[in-house]
Amino acid sequence: MIKNKSKPLPKFDSLAQLVEFFETNDLGDYMDAMPEAHFDVDLKRKVHIIALDMEYQTYLNLLPKVKASPQQTMWVSYDADADTLYVNFKKPSHATDSELTDDDVIVRYEGNAVVGYTILHASKR
Repeated sequence: MIKNKSKPLPKFDSLAQLVEFFETNDLGDYMDAMPEAHFDVDLKRKVHIIALDMEYQTYLNLLPKVKASPQQTMWVSYDADADTLYVNFKKPSHATDSELTDDDVIVRYEGNAVVGYTILHASKR
């Protein structure tokens, strides 16, 4: 196996000389001459901007509602045959009572806590 020898690194009197040198020379030619460096890295929270299809925006708009829900979790399912949307805040939930509102929404309770909604005629809303 052939081992490449690095060129000796020249001495620099200033940072400007070092920058100028590496603007015209390949760092790879001087790798063995580089001193080992030890340093701490302080990782901070970063913000990443990503592009999403507009259809996902509808779901992201639900986040404030999920945060405001009783358990800060929500399970949603849709039954196309029945045109019914089921929204649950607790799994498993065991409703002890329910009420049908004037706008065809069934509110399900476990004790005094709302554990879900059943939204009838969902596609017509």
